Amino acid sequence: MGSQRTVRSRLFLYIDNLLAYVGKTMISLLKPFLVILYRPGVEMIGLEGLHGWLIVVGIVVILWPLYDGLAVFVAFSPLFSTGTWKEFITPGSVAYAPSLGITLLGSLILNIALICASLYLTYLFFSKKKAFQKWSVGIAIAALLFKLADLVVSNLFIPGVWVSGVTAWEMCSTMLKWFLACAIWVSYMLLSKRVKATFVK
Repeated sequence: MGSQRTVRSRLFLYIDNLLAYVGKTMISLLKPFLVILYRPGVEMIGLEGLHGWLIVVGIVVILWPLYDGLAVFVAFSPLFSTGTWKEFITPGSVAYAPSLGITLLGSLILNIALICASLYLTYLFFSKKKAFQKWSVGIAIAALLFKLADLVVSNLFIPGVWVSGVTAWEMCSTMLKWFLACAIWVSYMLLSKRVKATFVK
């Protein structure tokens, strides 16, 4: 029992260090390209307010829960309205697959949690709360990890998803876009002087 806890603690420590290293690497790689946006030589005075690049951030913050909500509705509504999900968890049915049913339900719950978090993020943005910076970074990373986990789980239930060259390329390009979007978003939130000057309440 003690050895299992030791292994788990070492695993969590390794993951924590890996995430920290990845985050620092992304910021260091993007920093030369982001200097133009963040204007490091500019004073904080006069930068407060929802102006500049924060207008783009505001548009993303508003559209984020709307887009995710629509995507979740389109993806999960047929499963429940047609009774497909019920067949997954009903013993004796042709489509009986309890693990798939539980996974889909868990995915739905996590998606709803992310939507609720993004709605809260919208409130923090327009209220100019200091917590906006941390919440925006946390939600962006959580959304990225969730999407990656979703791809891995999908591969477990649909083994052929990585077999096709076209599908594999599409998956890789999609993940690359997610990484870049998350890296730019997180870097802006951590380095922008306008963010630090605006969200102070």
